[in-house]
Amino acid sequence: MVAAQRIDDLRTLVRPTSLAGERVLPVVPPLAPLLPSGGLACGTTVQVNGATTVVLGLVAEPSRAGSWVAVVGTASLGWAAAADLGVVLDRTIVVPDVALGDWGEVIAALVDAVVVVMDAPRHGIRERDARRLAARARARGAVLVVSSPRFPW
Repeated sequence: MVAAQRIDDLRTLVRPTSLAGERVLPVVPPLAPLLPSGGLACGTTVQVNGATTVVLGLVAEPSRAGSWVAVVGTASLGWAAAADLGVVLDRTIVVPDVALGDWGEVIAALVDAVVVVMDAPRHGIRERDARRLAARARARGAVLVVSSPRFPW
């Protein structure tokens, strides 16, 4: 009986508190109704076509809540505006531009390292690469926010 109780106690200690797909990162309140979970569900990919302010609004709250954010392909992003919207620049990794041949590897490495990856590819993306990266984000519990109509969904 004592051994069974110890095993139950250990199960309680090692049990995950939530699966990645169950975690939802906050977004600014006006954007919450636009998302099925009311926020950014970990392990998902979100596509926003051409609205930089909306994308920054999506990543601002996770940043403010302590998550690291990576921003790729946005060399001309207004960083003062990003900070005004709540993006914590001290917790933001910036990759201004990525060559087409390196794009998948760079995004994959960032998905492995940070919670939210915002990408604005300037070139067409192959569907298989997009699916592979979405699967990687799902497996790692990261959120991939894509700001481009060139992402093949």
